[in-house]
Amino acid sequence: MQPGEQQIASERGPIDWGALLERFRGDAAFVEKLARTTLATQGELPGKLRQASHGADLAAVGFLAHKLKSMAAYLEACNLAELAKKAEICARDGDAEAFELALRLAAGFESLLAELASRYPVAERPDGATG
Repeated sequence: MQPGEQQIASERGPIDWGALLERFRGDAAFVEKLARTTLATQGELPGKLRQASHGADLAAVGFLAHKLKSMAAYLEACNLAELAKKAEICARDGDAEAFELALRLAAGFESLLAELASRYPVAERPDGATG
């Protein structure tokens, strides 16, 4: 975790698994597919948020926060979605607080990814690839 970043997840973790299963009518296979897809495609997002923050790029912070806001809400990570909403608004309004929020968002999204990975570990294939 970088300086200035705070863990936004509660002790129970960033995802409300009960609400997530309810959202998809108890379809655990779909939730697993969603989790695995998120893990496979969104791992670079925390680094991009940090880069945008350190580069003082309000447009990038706003874009990435918007993307993360939707993703977090879809995954029932409500605290993370709220933080992303605040970062997006600050970025849109030209408020430098957006940069600090982007760092917190990066840490929070890493927690979300870690929670997904702990529940749905990536299997390593004999050729050394993952999948």
